[in-house]
Amino acid sequence: MGVLLCAAVRSQRAWLRRSAKVLASFFMELPTMVLLMILVYVVLGRSALPVIWIVIIGLTLKAASYLSEIFDTALGTVSEGEIEATRTLGLSKWQAFRFVALPQTMDAALPLYKNQFVATMQETSVVGYLAVVDMTRAASIISSRTWMRSSGCSR
Repeated sequence: MGVLLCAAVRSQRAWLRRSAKVLASFFMELPTMVLLMILVYVVLGRSALPVIWIVIIGLTLKAASYLSEIFDTALGTVSEGEIEATRTLGLSKWQAFRFVALPQTMDAALPLYKNQFVATMQETSVVGYLAVVDMTRAASIISSRTWMRSSGCSR
């Protein structure tokens, strides 16, 4: 998804480029916990999807926005002169990308990609908070129906 978002950011169509930039910046600026709570309780709260799938969707969108920036930066490291030289040799745009730009892009993007993978794994620790909120809400619902609050150690 990060590659697709990067392609949209580098698109010739202004509306696609602007909307991709807004989408990427929205997901990058929004804290992970807030994003997950909005998706779980507001946007997809009434859907039949299990919570784990909603969390996977949220983390994928957040990681894709960062990956699009990584790929965009890595593509920026390839000079226009190299692409023009391959075009002069008779290669198509796709061949120039495949044989010249892509290897250089992967060399530039791989260390950043590894860092983003580690950051995404660290962000998954926030998911446990959703279970705590669910348990707290369930206890609140039960106490409101029965008018009995449970104490920590009742004998």
